[in-house]
This record gives sequence, structure tokens and C-alpha cells, in this order.
Amino acid sequence: MGQFVSTENSSGFFRIVLREDSPDVGVYVEVYESADSAAPERDHLEDTFALAKERCREEFGLLIK
Repeated sequence: MGQFVSTENSSGFFRIVLREDSPDVGVYVEVYESADSAAPERDHLEDTFALAKERCREEFGLLIK
């Protein structure tokens, strides 16, 4: 397991979480729509942390350093 980033955004979602699985799996972009969400309403799997951050920028307008 590796890096984990959680942030609130202003693109109509409560929170986006980047969760790195094992290196052979990749990084999940988990999208929570409200504070009450027990699980992400949407998730996307990217090969690398850099690609996951790029998806956040392109799809949600969210910059993650």
C-alpha cells in the first residue's frame, strides 16, 4: 500500500479520495457525493498516482500536489 489523499472539492461532490492499491493494481479515484456516503458513488482505476491526479484535474477541476 502507498499514498492516500482525501480532499473536499467544489465540483458537486463532497469528497474525492485517491487510494493506492498494490503496484500491480493501481490507484483508485473514489468519488463521494455527500458527507453521509458510506461508500463511494463512483470510482475509477488508474495505473499510477500521476494518472489519478490528472483525472481529478480533467474531470473535476481539482489540482492535487
